[in-house]
Amino acid sequence: MIRNNNNNNERENQMKMNEPNGYRFRVYKFEKNTYTAFYNDTTLYGCVNYMKRWNPNQMHNWYIMDEDTNTKFAMNNEDMLVMQ
Repeated sequence: MIRNNNNNNERENQMKMNEPNGYRFRVYKFEKNTYTAFYNDTTLYGCVNYMKRWNPNQMHNWYIMDEDTNTKFAMNNEDMLVMQ
């Protein structure tokens, strides 16, 4: 009986880990030789707005990651969002 209970707990924990967090995109910033996650949003537009509010002259230090597809986005020299 205890063994079944442990198996149920393991299955429940595994299901919780696979649940989406509601955010699809995450903003990262490069500083001090590492990337740090700063912001989560459900849209690319929301992430770009967040990055521009910090410092529009430092856009080359930021990138956005689509957590569902592992696609990386960054701003180019013309301030356009491009897939990398």
